[in-house]
Amino acid sequence: MNKINNNISFSGIKNIGYVPIREHSRSKCLSMVLKDDFNGKDLTEFRDAVNRFIASQPQEEDCFVYSGFDFVHPFSADVVNIECFFDLESKEFKTLFINGCQLDLKDVNLPFYSFVSKITKKIASMKDQDMIVNRDYKEFAARHTLIFDRNIFDKMYMSCGKSELVERCFDKERVRKGANRINNYIQREIYKYFGMD
Repeated sequence: MNKINNNISFSGIKNIGYVPIREHSRSKCLSMVLKDDFNGKDLTEFRDAVNRFIASQPQEEDCFVYSGFDFVHPFSADVVNIECFFDLESKEFKTLFINGCQLDLKDVNLPFYSFVSKITKKIASMKDQDMIVNRDYKEFAARHTLIFDRNIFDKMYMSCGKSELVERCFDKERVRKGANRINNYIQREIYKYFGMD
């Protein structure tokens, strides 16, 4: 990713991809590259949620004692992968993962749920011309970032050729619909959590 970043200037929310997957569970994955720009401070907001999470963890003798999550994507620090995980049989929402870190809905994790709610709402309303996907990113990075810690080209995800699969994942209308689905799930869970359903 650093090799790509040296040649390309990203800003805002870029390279947004959406992948619904079904293995032992059902998941909906949304992947993106975040930067701060005049349209918003999306990367800062994400890092603020991480910092609030870390600050809320128990401390012993000035040392944090927590799960060790750093929420940094192994491919690049500005890649964020959101995965909504569902029970395969009931199709009920089970939990949220951000860059592979499991975040069950509880008070300490609310900043992440708020972040996901806000970012998915923003993506769902983006216009085509604002949804920029870089060709180099699609060719070299997407296989490593669309699904956290898994290669999109593994056989289990392949129902068509590689280039067609990548194009589907970055299809703007599919991305908007996927972001809207995730937003709806997150909103519903937050309402239930606060007894507002």
